[in-house]
Amino acid sequence: MTSTVLSYYEKDKRGPTALTIAKLADALDITGDALLGREHPDLVAHNKNEFLVLNSMRDLDKRGQEKVIEYISDMLATGRHAVKK
Repeated sequence: MTSTVLSYYEKDKRGPTALTIAKLADALDITGDALLGREHPDLVAHNKNEFLVLNSMRDLDKRGQEKVIEYISDMLATGRHAVKK
């Protein structure tokens, strides 16, 4: 992408094509909707388990959600179930 094209996007003189949005989203490893500001990329489920947790949280009251967060925080703090980065 040239600096001229980027300048047009920034000044709202021109918008990217659907193909450009798709390529940018792929390069950034996010969805097109996230790129367009329609969803927060960190809140998108990346696999079945994440999807189940996110949807289940919506069915819990505030206290239940706090307990889940507390449990996850404890697991991460101990490192027993944390992904090695």
